[in-house]
Amino acid sequence: MRKGRGGGGGGGGGAHDNTGAMRWLLTYADLITLMMVFFVVLYSMSKLDQQRFITLSNALKQSLYGQTSGNAVISTTAKPSLVPDNLPEQQTLSDLGRELAQEVVKAGLQDKVRIELTDRGLVVSFSAEAAFFELGKADLQPAFQSLLAQLAPTLNRVTNPIEIDGYTDDLKIRTAEFPTNWELSARRATNVVRFLAEEAGVDPHRLKAVALGEFHPKYPNDSDVNRARNRRVDLVVLREPSEGDGGGVVFLDTHASPPVVPALPPAQPSPSR
Repeated sequence: MRKGRGGGGGGGGGAHDNTGAMRWLLTYADLITLMMVFFVVLYSMSKLDQQRFITLSNALKQSLYGQTSGNAVISTTAKPSLVPDNLPEQQTLSDLGRELAQEVVKAGLQDKVRIELTDRGLVVSFSAEAAFFELGKADLQPAFQSLLAQLAPTLNRVTNPIEIDGYTDDLKIRTAEFPTNWELSARRATNVVRFLAEEAGVDPHRLKAVALGEFHPKYPNDSDVNRARNRRVDLVVLREPSEGDGGGVVFLDTHASPPVVPALPPAQPSPSR
């Protein structure tokens, strides 16, 4: 009995020794568990940030662009980017577009004005129909003058340059005042520029007019409806140039001052030999 009991005790002692030898597995298992928890936390944080971004993006799209494209007051043709090049300016232009859209709706002209946020900037497109211009004419209609005056205070809240682009359809014009569509589109653009600067109080240093005639149609000139859409004036609030823009190589500068050639000292007579 004692021998058996001693053998049992030896067996128990042997099991105890084996358990001590395998304790490294506990440490290893704890390490693996901690690493798993660490990576799960990292993964959860990354998913949380992404979800926040998606929620914010959807909220902005809903407030700015409407539920569907048909209900949108502002539309965008710029390619989507998760991180815009200049996020503060992007937000500023978005806010500006929303405020301009509200002013257009107040004027009751939302069916004749389209506002887009593009790579160039914020484009406010006025269809050149009876509400803004008479067919073949360049004089601003009273409703157009009133709308521009209403939009000017909002435009003055930013300092971005503003470009006025004049467009026509492909119907030829040949009058004493407008020999071609170039002159018609140029006069319409410059009349808008003059009104903004002289009547609406927009800084003229921010303004410029561009005549594009019939050569940049937005829609095919295959119907009266599309031609009416192509007869338009676009007010473009341009994006501010980045710090790296400009400073190119000058190959020819006809206005540069001629180099100053230093006067040569008077020639000394050679010594006689």
